[in-house]
Amino acid sequence: MAGNKKRGSPIQLLTPSIEAPIGVNTNENDKFIFIKAMKRFGAKGKQVTFSKVYDLMLKEFYADELISADTEQREAKIPTYRAFIYWVNRLIPKQELIKKQTTPGYFDRNYRGLNGAATDHTEAPGSCFELDATVLDVHVVSEFRRNHVLGRPTVYCVIDKESRMIVGLHVSMEYASWRAGRQALINSFTSKKDYCAQYDITIEENEWPCHHIPQRLLCDRGEFICKEAENLAVPLIGHLSIAPPYRADMKGIIEQRFNILNKKLIHDLMGTTRGRKYIRGDRDPRLDAALTLKEINKLLIDAVLEHNSSVFENLAGQTSLLIESDLSPTPINYWNIHIKKHRHALSRTDEAQMRVMLLPREWVSMTSKGIRLNDDMYYESEHPEYDDWKVIARTNGHWKLEARIDQDNSSFIYVQLKHDEPFYRCYLRQASNNFNNKHQADIFFFEDWKKINKKQAVPTEKSIERHQRRNKIIQHAKDELAAAEPLNSKAEKIKGIKERRKKAILESRISPDNLESLDENQSLPVNNKEKKKKIISMLRRKKGDNK
Repeated sequence: MAGNKKRGSPIQLLTPSIEAPIGVNTNENDKFIFIKAMKRFGAKGKQVTFSKVYDLMLKEFYADELISADTEQREAKIPTYRAFIYWVNRLIPKQELIKKQTTPGYFDRNYRGLNGAATDHTEAPGSCFELDATVLDVHVVSEFRRNHVLGRPTVYCVIDKESRMIVGLHVSMEYASWRAGRQALINSFTSKKDYCAQYDITIEENEWPCHHIPQRLLCDRGEFICKEAENLAVPLIGHLSIAPPYRADMKGIIEQRFNILNKKLIHDLMGTTRGRKYIRGDRDPRLDAALTLKEINKLLIDAVLEHNSSVFENLAGQTSLLIESDLSPTPINYWNIHIKKHRHALSRTDEAQMRVMLLPREWVSMTSKGIRLNDDMYYESEHPEYDDWKVIARTNGHWKLEARIDQDNSSFIYVQLKHDEPFYRCYLRQASNNFNNKHQADIFFFEDWKKINKKQAVPTEKSIERHQRRNKIIQHAKDELAAAEPLNSKAEKIKGIKERRKKAILESRISPDNLESLDENQSLPVNNKEKKKKIISMLRRKKGDNK
């Protein structure tokens, strides 16, 4: 029992004339109220201060005592704030209090105890790839018109969990979706040397030697929890792991790469938002946007190459191969040494087959000009019957063909020219070279720009003036014809056209003063110098002489 004598140190006051309140001891009923108050006000899934819970507790459970003390002009017999904090910390376990003041997802991401490392369940490069997307903190502009802001692009990144090697990259104006996610997979499974060449970056194959399929892919629910991903990605990869919702910590390696990428590169670019919302009074970052999607891609490629060759101390303790070969613990060294020693879980497949499986299905037309994607883009093929098909299309009309289109690069598409044959890679015609290596976002912008200009095309003042002048000329000719002397027959109007034509030519060549001395039957003047010139025959080539 608490007893009658007040325990604990009294309030220390420096003024002798002021008498400190005696206070009361905390009894078992008060402790019960403390626990009840914390459950009701302080353990509802959000952070609440002790002072707020104490204030609500007094109003809820000690209201009668407070009203009575106020009426009787005496000290209220209630527990102090210090006693409340003391007994809450004694009665309620600290870990339970932390758990109750956060949501389960936030607790698992930030407060839960760590039981191991991110690579505990991966044995070698290729055991697991992590895929995730984020919206970059920078606005981009159109490649066709720099003063047209397109917004913030979405970047997809694929990283090998074991080696920290970034194996795939995709930047587009698409939102996070399966359509953009499969483009990142295609980039991960294909040659990076060809990919970098699209952006005028020359590298050797060993500088980014990632064109493999992993044993398992870990990704988000949003992009890959759909039938298309199950039907297309699973047969190609083998195993697809979907992370739980609101659990970014399950893909902690790639999430940290995004954080580093923004801090080291994106937040220093023109048009960046610096990772925060717009604050009133700040300059709108869209006004400073100057970089195109292609230029952002170039910068990201260089950042990835820099990352793959950076030193990570944690890699040194994951394998003994780096120490045995005296190699620095970088992702690319970790990747290469395991490939060399055949200690990996990577596989490869035919690039054409992989693209046909993952790329979206589109329809193109076989025409006399070639394979038509739209009004401005035509493609050519090396198929032996391709020229014959153009002849047939010119005579009998076009027909549809199934195709696969890479939205990152418009230089080529894959087309099934015959039902019983595989897909052929078709290249952009020379006449459509303006769209070479262009992203689909730029092509959409070009088509929208044409539509807007066509809709806004109305007659101008000069055009109306020319139209009125034409009508006046035509009306004047009609009036003059009506005022002319009528003829007896239609034959009289067309009789003697040759003679009239000669006279019209003479009128255009000779000054008006000399026209009166010419007779209608007089022939045209001939240049005597031209008449005196000798006719020179060309040398004949001997038969059988090819020179």
